[in-house]
Amino acid sequence: MSDLLSGTPDLGVQISGRAERVETIDFELVKKYFRKLGKPEPLPTDDVLGEHVWYRLVLDRIELIDEENFGYDRKTVPLSTEMH
Repeated sequence: MSDLLSGTPDLGVQISGRAERVETIDFELVKKYFRKLGKPEPLPTDDVLGEHVWYRLVLDRIELIDEENFGYDRKTVPLSTEMH
């Protein structure tokens, strides 16, 4: 599992789940996203989706990969049924 080129142990995260199309978006989230992009804050009446489609990932598994500490085993992170 170690990186063949560098000889260093693998370290990573693997996630899986189901992508769901977002039909309505929380406007506060949109404002944060626009700030991150360095764009002016949109007005509540703006069509922020436009031609774009947004998706949300509903997780069903998260695995931690840490060859140095776990060897070839992966550690599965327990998921709460109530994600915040």
